[in-house]
Amino acid sequence: MLNRNSRLAALLKASFPQKQWFWYDHDHFTPLPSLVHIFIGVPGDAILDDNRYVTADGCVPHDCVANRGMLWIDTGTQPAFLMFAAINPIRSNNPPFESHLWIYTSRKLSWQPMPAPFLFSLHRWLAATGEPGYRETDGYHYSFSIETIVQPDGVMVDLGPDVLGLSAVSAQHGAGL
Repeated sequence: MLNRNSRLAALLKASFPQKQWFWYDHDHFTPLPSLVHIFIGVPGDAILDDNRYVTADGCVPHDCVANRGMLWIDTGTQPAFLMFAAINPIRSNNPPFESHLWIYTSRKLSWQPMPAPFLFSLHRWLAATGEPGYRETDGYHYSFSIETIVQPDGVMVDLGPDVLGLSAVSAQHGAGL
């Protein structure tokens, strides 16, 4: 199991020095490497694309509907390039949930353009979670109000959902609700 691999913990600690500001436990913000473990705590899929890009997803134990995560690793670079996407609800009364998509990167990243293999994995992940039968559910539907990219130095860039093409993914999978 990926989440229990001690090498993953070391890789996350070395790759994600920035702080996160949306998830706390016992009145303290959780360090980002630990947050990745929490957000993929209930394992989803682990996929290898082009014998290079690893995508692992999951959700927060006991809160899979609202809080989900996806870890993407480009193993073809040295050091490996990591991106972590976390879905956190802004308002979650009824599906589709109004959510915030946080994207943390292990190296400085310009969002124009985002790495195509990451975007492919992100769209595939969101499409899969929206499908009925996903992990024995009716599917999880999200409506992203905002996306925030957090650079390794902590600089945040807020984007609208249309910038990464997520409004189309949300609309496509939210239409049946």
